[in-house]
Amino acid sequence: MNTETYPKGIFFAAAALLLLAGPAFGQDGSNAANKTSAAGSSIEVISPALEETVLATTIKTSSPQDLIFAVTLECALWTTVQTEGNDDSVSRATVTITVLFDGVEVPISGESADGTVVFCDRTHQQTTTLFNDEDATIKSYLATRSANAFNWILPDVGSGVHTVQVVADLTAVADEDLVAKAAVGNRVLIVEPTQLAQGFTL
Repeated sequence: MNTETYPKGIFFAAAALLLLAGPAFGQDGSNAANKTSAAGSSIEVISPALEETVLATTIKTSSPQDLIFAVTLECALWTTVQTEGNDDSVSRATVTITVLFDGVEVPISGESADGTVVFCDRTHQQTTTLFNDEDATIKSYLATRSANAFNWILPDVGSGVHTVQVVADLTAVADEDLVAKAAVGNRVLIVEPTQLAQGFTL
């Protein structure tokens, strides 16, 4: 697929990655003890599948400390389907996000270790029936982009300097000769220390 068919205003660089760490370190080289952030503006495009760290930063905490991880990002999906005569065609593109704290996945709740959140997901299917001409062809193309956000909460973090990573799993699956692509665009991570109410359960 030619790049000119992608939505206008997006520049695609399959290998480029821009990570701008926020105030994780002071100007004197000391570790900051407050809110930190990271932002990126390059575009990651993948087909058929990739798991990639798209944001990363560090934060210094004191014990006891609770953290809120706020992730906002653009995700874009491209899919095509094509049927000839009586046929069925399907393609799917998905972007899921997880947050790693010191290499360990931050869960959605205390009841599960799973911390994966679906930021965008499309299954594109087309079925044609009762066609008298077996050469009759229908093609369909979809391209969408949206910004989405989610917050993770991690209570009772021990003191020290910690690493935070946002990992995107971009999956694209399609029938032969079809197109399925997924991308992560502009994105921001904010890690904010907080003091949750006594007795708070996740």
